[in-house]
Amino acid sequence: MLILLVGTGIFLTVRTRFLTWRNLGYALKSTLSKEARTKSRGQGDVSPFSALTTSLAATIGTGNIVGVATAMVSGGPGALVWNFSDIANALMAIPNLICMLLLSGEIAKDVKEFQPEIKK
Repeated sequence: MLILLVGTGIFLTVRTRFLTWRNLGYALKSTLSKEARTKSRGQGDVSPFSALTTSLAATIGTGNIVGVATAMVSGGPGALVWNFSDIANALMAIPNLICMLLLSGEIAKDVKEFQPEIKK
């Protein structure tokens, strides 16, 4: 199954002449730039950044709920142990994320100091 999925991805990438890779910069700029986060851009009510984060949250949340239910049905009680170990691993990442958020201003200042061509 994995070979079929990867093969299909490679086939479609070549068939579309690497369209996803050619337009990756534009896609990232139009969804992650500061202008994309404002609602005043375009006709819609939702900014491109809001649409991206909402779709990612829905996909990841649904996948986690369905994944746990499928594991319990197919794997039995042993799957619950692995789900709890995954939760423990995720909880260990939280202090690192908090530190990164607290130090983000200092990191941004250092990056601007060493790379002056980066604009605000």
